Amino acid sequence: MKKYLRIYKKLMELNLSTLTAYRANFVNSMVSSVVWGLFTVFSVILLTNRIDSLFGWSRDEIILLTCVFNIILGVFHLLFSRNFEYFSRIVHLGQLDTFLLKPIDAQFLLSTRYINYTSIIRVLFGVGLTCYFLRERLFAIRPIDVLLFLLFSFCGIVLLYSIWYIVTTITIWFSRLNNIVDVLFTMSSITRYPPEMYREFSFYIFAFLLPLILIITTPTKFLLGRPDAASMIGLLIFSIVFFVASRKFWRFALRFYTSASS
Repeated sequence: MKKYLRIYKKLMELNLSTLTAYRANFVNSMVSSVVWGLFTVFSVILLTNRIDSLFGWSRDEIILLTCVFNIILGVFHLLFSRNFEYFSRIVHLGQLDTFLLKPIDAQFLLSTRYINYTSIIRVLFGVGLTCYFLRERLFAIRPIDVLLFLLFSFCGIVLLYSIWYIVTTITIWFSRLNNIVDVLFTMSSITRYPPEMYREFSFYIFAFLLPLILIITTPTKFLLGRPDAASMIGLLIFSIVFFVASRKFWRFALRFYTSASS
C-alpha cells in the first residue's frame, strides 16, 4: 500500500508540473469547467421555474440534487475520466505492453496516470453552491448526515469508476472504439435526475439504469434528512459487486490482448 501511495504522490507532482507548464490550457479548462457547472444548475432552475414538484421531489430538492451531481462528478473527472479518454488509444497503438510489464498493478496505473486538476474548480463550485443552498433553504443538517453523505458519495464514485472501467475494457477486443468515452459521459449525465423519473420506462430499462440512478440520489437524501435504506443497501452492494467485476473482467480481457510484439 505504501508503494502505491508513493507512486500516486509522484503522479500528482508530475501532473502538477505539466499543469504549470501549460498555464493557458489550465485557464481555458478552468473556465469551461465553471461554465459547465453553471449550465447544469441554471438549466434545472429554468426548467423547474413554473413547477413546485416533479416525481415527488420539490423544486429545491431537484436543484440540490444537481449541486451534488457537480460535486461527485467533479471528483470523478478530477481523478479518473481523463485516463479513460486515452484507454482505446493505448490499446490500439500497442502501448498497453509497457503498463503490463511494470512491477505494479496495470489497472491502478491506467486509472490514475492523469489527474485533471481543473475539475477542482467544479468541485469547489458544487460544494459552495450546496452549502449556500442548504443555508438559504434552512435544511437541517446533522454531523452524522454529512459523514454518511461523504461515505456514500465515495461509494458512488467507486461504482461510477467500475462501470466506466468495465465498458472501456471492451476496447481490448475493439480498439477503434475511441468514442466509447463519449457514450459514458452521456450515461453519467442521467445520474442527476430523480430515480422516480425512470420508473415510467419498462422494467428492463429501469433495472439497467438502477446502478447509475443511485449514485447521486442516495448521498443527496442524507442532506435532505430522509435517507432511504433500500437505496443505501443497493448503492453499497452495487459498488462492491461492480468493482470486483471490473477487476475480474479486466483480467479476463487480458487473455485476449494481442501485444505489439505478437
